[in-house]
Amino acid sequence: MNYPVRTMLVGFLMIVLLGVPLVTQAAISQDDLGISLTQPDGSRISISGIEIAWAGRSNRSFGIKESGERLLPKEQPRLVAVSSRPLPVSSLWSCDVSGVLSTYSGISRRDGKPVTQRVLIVSPEDVSVYCSSKGRPILFAPGLDTDWPYKRTLADLASEQAESSGSVMAMDELPLPPMPDSPYSSDAVYCETIADAKAQYSSTARNLVELHCRPFSNATSTQFDLGQDSPTDSITAYYSGSSSISGRINKIVGTIQKDEQTGAYWLEVDSGPNWQEGDDIGGVNAIPEGPTIVYARTLQQGATATLTGKVVTANRTDFPDALYVQETDRSAGIRVLYSGTYYPNRSDLVSVTGTIGLGDDGEREIDAGTTGVTYEDEGEAPGTFGMTNRNLGGNEFNALTPGVNNPAGSGTGLYNKSLLVKSWGKVTAVDATNKFFYIDDGTGFADGSGNTGVKISWDWPTAGKPSIMPPAVGWSVSVTGISSSDTSNSGATYYRVLRPRDQNDVVIHQTGAPIVYDPVESWQEEFTPSDSSDTGGTGPSSADSVDLATGAYNNDPDPDIVAVNQLGPDAEFTR
Repeated sequence: MNYPVRTMLVGFLMIVLLGVPLVTQAAISQDDLGISLTQPDGSRISISGIEIAWAGRSNRSFGIKESGERLLPKEQPRLVAVSSRPLPVSSLWSCDVSGVLSTYSGISRRDGKPVTQRVLIVSPEDVSVYCSSKGRPILFAPGLDTDWPYKRTLADLASEQAESSGSVMAMDELPLPPMPDSPYSSDAVYCETIADAKAQYSSTARNLVELHCRPFSNATSTQFDLGQDSPTDSITAYYSGSSSISGRINKIVGTIQKDEQTGAYWLEVDSGPNWQEGDDIGGVNAIPEGPTIVYARTLQQGATATLTGKVVTANRTDFPDALYVQETDRSAGIRVLYSGTYYPNRSDLVSVTGTIGLGDDGEREIDAGTTGVTYEDEGEAPGTFGMTNRNLGGNEFNALTPGVNNPAGSGTGLYNKSLLVKSWGKVTAVDATNKFFYIDDGTGFADGSGNTGVKISWDWPTAGKPSIMPPAVGWSVSVTGISSSDTSNSGATYYRVLRPRDQNDVVIHQTGAPIVYDPVESWQEEFTPSDSSDTGGTGPSSADSVDLATGAYNNDPDPDIVAVNQLGPDAEFTR
C-alpha cells in the first residue's frame, strides 16, 4: 500500500511527511524499541509491552517508550504513534502496537530549527491495551508480554467509553496529526479569564490560548458555549468532537479568533469560520456533570461541591478532623475536612457536601464542617495502587489542582494525590522528632531538605495523629498511605509526601525479606531454659557431645536468649 505525501502547517511550524516508498514486508516482532527503529521507513513492525508516555493534544497520537524508560516533560520520545482516527489513551498504559514506520520532518518558522520525528502510523485496531480481568487498562505494568490474556483493542475500549459517558466518539478519517503533538509542545498561553484569552488575539498571527475549569453549554456536534464562573463571561468554541452532555471543561486549547467587523471573538479548537488546513489542532478535556471527585476538581475555590457513594480510605483517627475518600474504582481521591459527631470507619460509603479549596500543602480539599459527611452504606476496603517514587503525586490535573513539581519537571504521569497508594525504598534519613523519614527506590529525588528520596510524614496540623516508630537508616521498607504533597523548603513548589495512617502501614524489610515476628506460644511457657546437661530435663541445652579421641564430655548449647532492636540502631544481646 502506498501512502501519499502529506504537508501540514502547524501554527508557525511546517511539518512534512516524507514520501518514502513503502516497502511491503512481513511484520517483525521486536521487544526492543531501539531495534525496531533501525528499520527503514515503510517497514511494518509490531512492538510488544511498550508504555504510553503521553496522549497527544490532537487525540490522534501518543508518545511511546519502553517500560521503565525515563522520559521527562518536554523531552522528545524516540517514537510517536499517529492515526487519522482518534486514539483515546492515557499515559502509563501498557500496550502492543503495530503499524508502518515513517518520518515527519520540517522547519520551524518560529526559530528556523529543523524538526524530525519518527512515527508509527496505526489505527485504533492496531493498539492492544493490557487490561485487568475486568477489562480496565492497567497502569504501570512492566514485564507483561504477548501471552497476557486480558488485552483489548483501543477500538473496543473507545466504543465502550463513548457509550458509558454519553459522548460521541468521532471515528471519521482526518489528516494525520501534526508534530510535535505532546501536551508539552504547545505554545498555548495559559489564561486565567476569557478576557485574558481575547487579549491574545492578533490580526497577523494565529495565537493559541489555554483555559481551565470552565462550564460549557449548548453543545452540538460542531461547537459549544464556553462559560466562566466569575466574572460571568462566555465565548463560542468550535470543536468537532462536541457532544450533548453537560458538565465542565477541565482544559481547552485553541486558537483565539475575532471578526474585525463585528468585534465578536471565538475559539477554534479543530474547526471554525477561519479554520485553515494545517492550523494547530487544540484539544478539549470535558468532565460530565455529576457527584464525582474529578468534577469537583474543576470547580473554582470556594464553590459548593457534592459527592455521593465515596469510600473512606482514612478516617478521623488516622487524620484528626479530616478523612480521605476516593471513588470505588480508585480513579480519584480527595481530602475532606470534617469535625462532626459521625466517626466513619475505613471502607464506609459516604456522601460529602462542602466548600472546595486548596490546602496549604497543595491538596484539593472539601471543608464539610460539622454536618457535611453522612453515612450511606458499608463498603469494601479498596486495594492500594503500587507506585514507584517517581509516580507519586503526578502532574497537575488543572490550574486549580496542582501536581508535584519539585524537583523541577519531575511531576509526570497521572495526578494521584489523595489516593491510597503504596511505595517502597531504602531509608535514607530519619527524624523522629519532626515525624518523618525518607525512602529512595533509586530515583534520587532532592527536595531541598538535604535528604534523598521521598518524604514519609506522620506530622499533622491537629493533635491526635497516631505516632509511628520509624525504621532505621539503611533498612528497606514498603509504606502504604495517602499520596500527598507539601511546600518545598523554598516555599515555591510542591514536593512528594506519602502519609501513612498508622504503624501497620510501615512494613520493614531488613534485608529485602519481611521480618518474621514469632511470639512464644502458650505451650512453651511452662518450660524453663537450662544450661546444664539435658539428662532427664528439657530446654535448649541439648547440644551434648563426646570427643571420641579423648572421651571428654562437652555441653555447648546455642544461646537461649537473643534480643535484637527491630526498629532502632543495630544492637544485639546474647546469653
